[in-house]
Amino acid sequence: MSLLAALWAAGGLWAAPLELGEVLISAEERSPLVARAAQELAKAEAARLSAQGAYDLGWSASGLAVPLGEYDYITADAGLSQLTPLWGARVDAGYNLGVGGLPDYYGELATGPAGELVAGLTVPLLKGRAIDAERAALQAAGVRVEVAEAIVDTAGLIVTRDASLAYWRWVSAGRRLALAEELLQIALARDAAIAARVAAGDLPEVDRLDNERIILERQARRAEAERGLVAAEQELSLYLRDESGRPLVPSRARLPEAFPTPTPQASASAETLAQEALQNRPELAQLERALAEAEVLARLAENSLQPKLDVKGGVAQTLGPPGTTPDATELKVGVAFGVPLQRREAQGKLDGARADLLKLEAERRWLEDRVVAEVTRSLVAVETAYVRWEATTRSVELARQLELAEQARFALGDADLLRVYQREQIFADAVLAEVDASLDYYAALAAYRFALGETVGEP
Repeated sequence: MSLLAALWAAGGLWAAPLELGEVLISAEERSPLVARAAQELAKAEAARLSAQGAYDLGWSASGLAVPLGEYDYITADAGLSQLTPLWGARVDAGYNLGVGGLPDYYGELATGPAGELVAGLTVPLLKGRAIDAERAALQAAGVRVEVAEAIVDTAGLIVTRDASLAYWRWVSAGRRLALAEELLQIALARDAAIAARVAAGDLPEVDRLDNERIILERQARRAEAERGLVAAEQELSLYLRDESGRPLVPSRARLPEAFPTPTPQASASAETLAQEALQNRPELAQLERALAEAEVLARLAENSLQPKLDVKGGVAQTLGPPGTTPDATELKVGVAFGVPLQRREAQGKLDGARADLLKLEAERRWLEDRVVAEVTRSLVAVETAYVRWEATTRSVELARQLELAEQARFALGDADLLRVYQREQIFADAVLAEVDASLDYYAALAAYRFALGETVGEP
């Protein structure tokens, strides 16, 4: 264990109560779930870089020498080729050399002694003009980067919610253990007083036996509360991590003494909040970008149904001293046409792309409806949890007054131990109900903020 982790576990440098904001910062910066999503983004950016490679400048060269035989000749060529995103045009430029006794059927390879420079341009007029496989791949890769960014945002939103829940459960478990400790100490402190009164004949022996039973019962409840706190500590450590990303079990010295006082939430209508959520939720942004990618593929499939019709142009400049190279400049223009007679491949891709679009649109409608329902449900949950907390708070106050009054009567001999125990138990149940109500409120608040797409988790 590092010194930092040891000090953390001991609570040495962090005696102040652990706050939710500290947990959320740790979770967002060091959670493996967020790191995994970040790698998805890195992977998408790498794929986009790879798609950009379709427009890398290409270079090629070849040569052939025939020094012995019926024909004695040399040919060589070298060239550059560049595909452009402008209408799918391709630009070529290079150098050709063809000298010696070239056979007649290779006559088009003949050049002057110094060779020739050539340049050409190919532009598609139908298939491949509006979009082609390279541009579609690049556009889709760019959209996937945006999808990955939304995935990172979604991971952050989920981690914020889950870290908030883990924190409040830890606080709740700490309060339960503190209450169990308090009730046990009350019973232990009362045991000596009861023993003295029994010895003096002021109380029957059965009261001492009953208090021993109460002590054992509360020891068992304390052990159960201890187990609950250990479980909550382990859960919270998944989001509370050191600089190297290892889980940190929070020190009990940093347990807050109580839950923060709940406050009423937004006064806006559920409809207004739902519209806000539809703008903020990264899952919807992720789905929108997936739709954009599907639309790109659908446009590519639709364009592939068109015939191939390319116009080509080129120019060749023979090299050599002036007057020695007749017809030194040559201009060529031509067209290329082709089409599959059945086009089943292209039609099948188009039908599949349209099916993907319809599927994603249905998913979007479902997600939008679910988000609206989540906002409405979570808003009602926060409001009712607040009302419940107010009621339990008042119940604790009354139960405490009754408990103290019963303890005073017992000290004066006007009440028996059973009534004191009952009042203590009623008070304990009221405190536990308040703890549960506070946990319910802050759990509902975390769900509410998740539904709105907010990553801020402070109460």
